[in-house]
Amino acid sequence: MRGMNTTRSFTTKIRSRHGEADIFTSVTGEGEPLLLIAGLGGRGVFWNAQLPALASRFQVITHDHRGTGKSSLSPIVYSAEQMAEDVIALMDALEIERAHVVGHSTGGAIGQFLALRHPERVN
Repeated sequence: MRGMNTTRSFTTKIRSRHGEADIFTSVTGEGEPLLLIAGLGGRGVFWNAQLPALASRFQVITHDHRGTGKSSLSPIVYSAEQMAEDVIALMDALEIERAHVVGHSTGGAIGQFLALRHPERVN
């Protein structure tokens, strides 16, 4: 049985076609990357109850969407498609080539846009 997983939390500078943003990011566990994407206006802490089980098998990445939580403010509201581009920019910044993706509510739509627009990046 693996030991306790620690969570590293930090701000990641991303750059997408929608401009730059500082995205609050948390990484827990080791293994294949698993992106957990919260719903509209959601924060990474939405997934805290699931982290212990998932981090025993995956490197779990959560984030606060642009304009929410500890991420930088945004003057406009973004579509799910634009938010998917932010996730790709986050993956690039974290040097993640491919990841498993799970989304809740609008996070599910963001995951679908990831799979449609960037199928080579989604497991």
